[in-house]
Amino acid sequence: MTIDNIKVISILGSTGSIGTQTLDVVRSNKNLFKVEGLSTNKNIDLLLEQINEFKPKVVTIFDDDAYDDFYKKGYIEKMNHKVSIYKSMEGLV
Repeated sequence: MTIDNIKVISILGSTGSIGTQTLDVVRSNKNLFKVEGLSTNKNIDLLLEQINEFKPKVVTIFDDDAYDDFYKKGYIEKMNHKVSIYKSMEGLV
């Protein structure tokens, strides 16, 4: 999808090596891309940083235990904007 020549993207595996490299490209070209969705398997610490930087509308944490830890560690209060958070395969779909 594009909005005024800005490509709206979601990055599955945003905390992995390819995902972080993709976000480096986005970071260098903010006038070309808007991140709407991010996902991780377990790396909730990096995901929180990505949420605060890229401000997606939706994130998915694939691992159920990591999803629970996201809430237990109080990461919801550490986010600088509202995000819909989903888990497991249902969240990716």
